[in-house]
Amino acid sequence: MRSRFEGCLLGLALGDAMAAIGIGETREAIAQKYGQIDGPRGGGKLNLDPGEYTDEGQMMVSVLESICTLRAFKPDNIAHRFVGWLNSHPKDMGHFTRHILERIRGGERWQEASEGAAYDSSMKVAGSASLVYGVPIGLLRCHNLDLLVADSITCSRITHWDECCT
Repeated sequence: MRSRFEGCLLGLALGDAMAAIGIGETREAIAQKYGQIDGPRGGGKLNLDPGEYTDEGQMMVSVLESICTLRAFKPDNIAHRFVGWLNSHPKDMGHFTRHILERIRGGERWQEASEGAAYDSSMKVAGSASLVYGVPIGLLRCHNLDLLVADSITCSRITHWDECCT
């Protein structure tokens, strides 16, 4: 089982790193600029190093580190780790995610920061970044579908309260 978990996590990180070069590009533009992408490359809109993964991959690692360190799902700890990642000045971060993490860093509980931002009509809420949070949770909760769903929704709500994202 361990090798399957490792393969899942490495596959996600590698897939994220390989796809990073095409962020914001159409399939046609990617094919024209880069041809067949058969391994991680550097550059792209984010000017990433070869093998470096995006903000989604970095946040997935924060969820994974929390679960592995605490041997449990603790959303307050995950939110704290996300703020630590914000403080590291990452190359890329979604505007909405940054807004929420700055509110948390300013002292708001993650629940109020995220839900409050979701109802701010000036903010674009629905995004797909929180999908990758589900991978470590899926590995933790692989034998309990009810907890897998509940914890995935809770984790997504840390930065993506919108019901489209949960």
